[in-house]
Amino acid sequence: DYEKRYRREMMQLRSFAADYGTALPAAQGYRIELDSRLVYNCCGIATFHCLLREQAAGAEPETRERLLNFDVQTGDLLSLDDLFAEGYEERIDAMLLKELLAANRVRTLAELEELGYFSSSSLYPSPNFRIAGEKLLFLYNPADGVGPYDADVATVVGLDLDALSLLFSENSPLRRVEE
Repeated sequence: DYEKRYRREMMQLRSFAADYGTALPAAQGYRIELDSRLVYNCCGIATFHCLLREQAAGAEPETRERLLNFDVQTGDLLSLDDLFAEGYEERIDAMLLKELLAANRVRTLAELEELGYFSSSSLYPSPNFRIAGEKLLFLYNPADGVGPYDADVATVVGLDLDALSLLFSENSPLRRVEE
């Protein structure tokens, strides 16, 4: 689908080339790489991880990652709302910010912004998440505007599950970690 869409868009551009006096090459370089896998973790959540690298016409490759989490016992697709009690967003925002500050060895939000963070978005609990060991990892793709403006890979911020345990909803699969 990606290559078909790209070729269709390039044909549209070629149709305008004569009007603007700029000849386009007959062929444009295009490459796409997909890496998908299913990863299980200790609390019965399976994560479908898809990594996409796409490069067109000699431009820098664009990398995007997508994570989908499923409860292995029920087969349900999980969102953050399924894991945490109502009102979790602000508390997790504060924890994410604290972790980013520590990881970058700075003390203020302004210093993070000077490093290129939050170029087009403020910090939020990303729906692109997964569990790795005893951490919940939040992933922000470069286009999300959270990570450094010059990042060409995802920015990952991890929070300890123990620190999040007071925010787990009553039926959260993450409670299995506590048991």
